[in-house]
Amino acid sequence: AACRRLDDSEVPPLRARIAAELQRAYAGSQRSKLVLEFQAEAARPLDYAIRAEITNIANTYEKWVGSSDAPLFGAHADARVLDLASELGDAQACPVLDLGAGTGRNAFALARRGHPVDALEITPSFAEQLTHEARAQALPVRVITKDLFDAKPSLARNYRLFLASEVVPDFRSPGDLRRLFELASEVLADDGVFVLNLHLAAQGYTPEKAAREFAQQCYSALFTNSDVIAAAAGLPLELCANDSAYDYERTHLPSSAWPPTPWFENWALGLDVYELERAACPMELRWLVYRKRPLSGGEAALLGGAPRRFDPAALRKALVRRLKHRAVASGTLTFPALPSFSDSYAELCFAAFTALGREVGPLEDAEGRRLIRQALQEAFEASPRSNVTITYEAPMGPDVTYSASVDAVSIPELYARWLDEVPHALFGEHADARLLALLADGSVPPRARVLDIGAGTGRNALSLARLGYRVDAVELTPRFCEVLGAAAQAETLEIRIHQGDVFELAERLSGPYDLVLASGVLGDSRSAAELRSLLALAAARLCPAGRLLLSTHLAADGYEPTRLAREWGQQCSATFVTGAELTTALEGLPLKLLSSDSAYAFEQAHLPEEAWPPTPVYAEWALGEHMYALEGGQCPLELKWLLFEKSTLEG
Repeated sequence: AACRRLDDSEVPPLRARIAAELQRAYAGSQRSKLVLEFQAEAARPLDYAIRAEITNIANTYEKWVGSSDAPLFGAHADARVLDLASELGDAQACPVLDLGAGTGRNAFALARRGHPVDALEITPSFAEQLTHEARAQALPVRVITKDLFDAKPSLARNYRLFLASEVVPDFRSPGDLRRLFELASEVLADDGVFVLNLHLAAQGYTPEKAAREFAQQCYSALFTNSDVIAAAAGLPLELCANDSAYDYERTHLPSSAWPPTPWFENWALGLDVYELERAACPMELRWLVYRKRPLSGGEAALLGGAPRRFDPAALRKALVRRLKHRAVASGTLTFPALPSFSDSYAELCFAAFTALGREVGPLEDAEGRRLIRQALQEAFEASPRSNVTITYEAPMGPDVTYSASVDAVSIPELYARWLDEVPHALFGEHADARLLALLADGSVPPRARVLDIGAGTGRNALSLARLGYRVDAVELTPRFCEVLGAAAQAETLEIRIHQGDVFELAERLSGPYDLVLASGVLGDSRSAAELRSLLALAAARLCPAGRLLLSTHLAADGYEPTRLAREWGQQCSATFVTGAELTTALEGLPLKLLSSDSAYAFEQAHLPEEAWPPTPVYAEWALGEHMYALEGGQCPLELKWLLFEKSTLEG
């Protein structure tokens, strides 16, 4: 989607890095994420980094605190827990252990009924809330801030009810489940009740490794009937009930308390893991109820109903669909401001969103195209160097939000930035060979007056002044003027520097000049009309027989550029004109074309060896290859040196 390709040699190490970081992240915590950061800039190799972001359960829940005005796990106690507590008789004689008490919805409801409650909670913020509320309401709740498997010494051995609501979905293995059952058998009084909920695989479904891993990521650790039977094996725990948590809570909770949370239904039905209808989903949250009784010598099977048949391939696809919706992504897509390319940009954006499993419907498609088109037009009108940045957020779920912003950088701002960032001289250090050749053949007399339009940091102006020419240097970028001025002062050279737009400064450029130079200036123009204006200004300021030397990108004969090509040329500092447009621009002006030379060929042939190429990107720019992915000679445009002489209109 980023229009970058990895060659065959780059793919294996990428896969190896992803695999290694995934393994490290998963081993660290089931709440871990793999973060891919990349930079895909024009004309640069794809740069990316892969890292594991490991977050444990307690830290995850800590981040959730304060993230919502509604209670994180619901406000009402579980109906299954309250119904079981009602069957136990005298509440004060029925102590309760609430494992993973959270913010206390079950613990406080039971304590209000008179049950002494030990609330075990690993998350410090939740434990603080529990302690504060218990004291404020004078409830018989003792808060224990420890991990389940480290808390055994702090627990009593006479609990009549041991509840583990929404705890097992955070487990990592059947071994964790076994340890929970062992703890229940130790701390429960005889005939005490152990109630837990967990995501149970349907009879006939054997989950693949990927399903178990993804289920853990979705707070839905998946266990099979065999896992649960093994967890209870040899322990004095007898299975009494196995109910759908979704059906039980929906039936027994007050209507005002259903659903307990916005996410409960999909989570309880296993639809956070599989993008399927309920009837086809191979897992769901179940309430399991056990009583502590002496071992009878036999093992009870789970009450799971008749086995069902599942298509592994179909389940895999459903899991992958849901996995895409779990990708949490944010980033930016930056495009050159080419209004004619707006539909292509929109499709690139939508392709990236689709790859993340986000939905782009007809209305979203139309609005996205309108938004991008508007931003591109605004950016392009502001500056030919503008970019449009699409910033997107794709949280868990099917939706993606995005906005378009305009980075309308003016040419002076851009060049000032490049002056600080680019390690080499922006336009080279040596004067143009075509200029030096013109001076060498005597076409411009000694001590002549020269107008250097777009003087930059002064490579041509300084060389002219060193040779004794009187130079007026016009430059739009203030930073370039500072650099040129400092260099001229250091060498006590006669250069008059004019900062600003040449057309706005025209009245101050009285002339007459024997030579007007415009090297690389027209690459930053916006249209053929600016070429006409430059030619007219030069003709007005030149003395009779004076010379105008300029460089411009000229389209090849027979090439009819599209609007997109012209926009892209401006973005690439290569605004170009056709032969017909050059002829039109010259109409009525006292300028005669003396020569037209390939800038690339002339500079390569005449510059000193140590000065070639003038810059690392000169060849691509001069030959048009930075616009077209074509070899030299095949591009439909090229930088040309055009030399004119001021003459009379006659002839």
